[in-house]
Amino acid sequence: MPAPPLPNRLARKSPRGRNGGAIKQENEMKTTLNMTAAAVGLALVLGAGCSQKEEAKTKSADAPKPSDNLATQAKQTADNAVSEVKQTAEKVAADTKQAAANAVAEVKAQAQSTVVIAKDQAQGLIDKAKTSIADKKYEDALSSIKQLASLKLTPEQQKMVDDLKAQIQKAMGNQAASDATKAVGGLLNPNK
Repeated sequence: MPAPPLPNRLARKSPRGRNGGAIKQENEMKTTLNMTAAAVGLALVLGAGCSQKEEAKTKSADAPKPSDNLATQAKQTADNAVSEVKQTAEKVAADTKQAAANAVAEVKAQAQSTVVIAKDQAQGLIDKAKTSIADKKYEDALSSIKQLASLKLTPEQQKMVDDLKAQIQKAMGNQAASDATKAVGGLLNPNK
């Protein structure tokens, strides 16, 4: 059974950093440009071919020269082609601008969600460390704090972590002193 597809925000990007939609639009634009160029070429060929047939039919003195007809038709065809190319270029520019704006918005949204996830994960580890300190499980609290080293913390979270480290060190020092006192007390008073 194949794996389910990743959500769009987690989908792998192409080497150029564009998503599939932008590439599809770019390919459609290229196809449109190619089709426009082919239509212009076809119009030129048909225009030239039609004028030659008319030339053979009309050889009267008052008919315009074939070269004038060809020049007029070529100019009209060229003007039409230029107009179509301008329209296509404007559409491509607008589509590209929109695709870029969409890509930027998507990247911003992904970055924000990543920051929120990291912040929540860090807060969870901080809360776990606090609970461990309250339960006097200082080794577990230190383990939670060590895991925070790989995360980007907000200034507030960093201050909490520093405070927790100080609390743990103080508590572990007090516990060690208490344990030492009990051990020494047990040596001095074996009856207790």
